[in-house]
Amino acid sequence: MSEVDSITARVRAEYTYLPGLTLSRFLRGLGERRVEGGRCPSCSKVYVPPRVRCPACGTGPMMPVPVGNLGSIVSYTVVHVPVAGSPAPPFAWAWIRLDEADVPFPHLLGGVPVEEIIVGQQVRAVWAADDQLSPSWESILHFAPVSP
Repeated sequence: MSEVDSITARVRAEYTYLPGLTLSRFLRGLGERRVEGGRCPSCSKVYVPPRVRCPACGTGPMMPVPVGNLGSIVSYTVVHVPVAGSPAPPFAWAWIRLDEADVPFPHLLGGVPVEEIIVGQQVRAVWAADDQLSPSWESILHFAPVSP
């Protein structure tokens, strides 16, 4: 009996993603260069992207609130292998907490060499050109350090 090291298969999986009302509103805002969070009516935490119910206490519905596009790096990782649709390595993904939000979300970092990234560093959203905006996270090309 021989041992199998790997199996290669060409499989195509198609699917339709339906984001729901809350996330659809958030994505439409990104297509208009707006970031919107959701504030819990009970514990007042602000989540980006917004959720229907508060993940911390379960209360809902969460109330939409405008959130700016400035924040700080909570943590990051440097990617050293090629990833389809991403910059050439090395590049960084970070957990970013926007100034008006209570929890971070992941996004691409840009405009800074990976060896100069610092936890706590202030960053801002870099938006796509007007003709490239869409109701998608891709409307934010990356987050870049705020110039001193």
